[in-house]
Amino acid sequence: MLSESQKKRVEHILRECDLPSYDTDTFNDIGLETLRVFRGVLPPDRTITSPAFARFLHLNKTLYQNKSVLEVGSGSGILSVVMAKHGAKSVLATDITDACVKNTQENTKILDLNEIIDVRKGDLFEPINEERFDLIVFAHPIYCDKPTKGSGLEIAIMDDGGLIRRFLTEAKTYLKPGGKLLLPFNEAAGEGNHPRTHAENHGYETKRLASLDANNGNMFVYELTPK
Repeated sequence: MLSESQKKRVEHILRECDLPSYDTDTFNDIGLETLRVFRGVLPPDRTITSPAFARFLHLNKTLYQNKSVLEVGSGSGILSVVMAKHGAKSVLATDITDACVKNTQENTKILDLNEIIDVRKGDLFEPINEERFDLIVFAHPIYCDKPTKGSGLEIAIMDDGGLIRRFLTEAKTYLKPGGKLLLPFNEAAGEGNHPRTHAENHGYETKRLASLDANNGNMFVYELTPK
């Protein structure tokens, strides 16, 4: 369950992020001339994790260059388009909500990345067929509480812990030999959905790749490798 300070932070995020559709040039410095954000999708320029993680990916291209990538929970599509624009061989982006799928498709089209990015709707690995990936990226919901059913914004930032456990259990099936997982996390959210907390129990070695500047707590990027 959330602490009082975490509840206030979640309330603030939901209030600040409930916006009409708009275009932003916030990420022009990392090669995204414009990014469209649909209503009901978590705005990447107004959240804790997305700006820092998107810039981390831009600076650490060797993690995905010439590799097949799966992004689970693509939201607006910002992480997928950053990786596709800067060297990923192929990107499959999935999300459970219609708004996020359409938003990722829209940004893929705007940035002329249709030949690299494939977008599919479904829960976690549900839309995957026989594909296997060098890298799986998941900016998972970090706050540990049950989201309101039907709220795309709450689904993006909150889960009661079941989602990351299910993700870690299933992800190995979809990795190529030597494949890795990449997950960001802001420690202000507590331990409930912390990748480090769950990795050992699910058979992964954890490596912290970066400590990034972010609002409201320390943000880290973790690389998880199956043992």
